[in-house]
Amino acid sequence: MKNLCNLLFELSNEDRLRILYQVAKEPMNITNLSKLLDLTIQESSRHVSRLTGAGLTQKDASGSHHLTPY
Repeated sequence: MKNLCNLLFELSNEDRLRILYQVAKEPMNITNLSKLLDLTIQESSRHVSRLTGAGLTQKDASGSHHLTPY
């Protein structure tokens, strides 16, 4: 139950949902996500880090973030 609560918490943030939507369409690096979503690099990095920690995204060898098959 705790894992479900943590997952729902991560999904409850509008910026994190927007990031998930974008990387579902096309893998992107932090800089491009920041520009596209009008977020600072620090904000984007923090959100992506949280999504990665929840197992929803991962970074590939080229530095692009994409969805996991979660």
